[in-house]
Amino acid sequence: MFKKKNGFTLIEVITALVILTAGVLSLVALLTVGLASFGSSQDITVASLKGQQKLEEAKRNGVNSLPGPPPLPGRGAFSTPAAFPSPDERFSWSMAVSYVDDGSLTNTAIDGLREVIVRITWSRFGRGHSEDFTTYVSRH
Repeated sequence: MFKKKNGFTLIEVITALVILTAGVLSLVALLTVGLASFGSSQDITVASLKGQQKLEEAKRNGVNSLPGPPPLPGRGAFSTPAAFPSPDERFSWSMAVSYVDDGSLTNTAIDGLREVIVRITWSRFGRGHSEDFTTYVSRH
């Protein structure tokens, strides 16, 4: 009658290939998500370092080196973005300076104190990103 043959049937082979393919495709999808997350976190780290650098420059140079802010209750407008030098030319920065209100509801500024916001912008895969960093600078 029928002889018993060693080996796999066609259905078993196809099932194994489907399972193997699904596993490999899942790993490839996981790898691409991981690489994209790595690139995004790297960009945010660079933006944070560049923002901190610009805030420290503003604090080191003092209030007198900052652009004049608008009168209260106005907020400072961001300056024209300026690019960082190579290798970080994808990143640019702009700054907004505002007076700090003394809280008396009379639109009175605290003498010699300014709020400085540095905005770091960059593009990744054609999509724009930005982070804002804030500090307060006083007269030396």
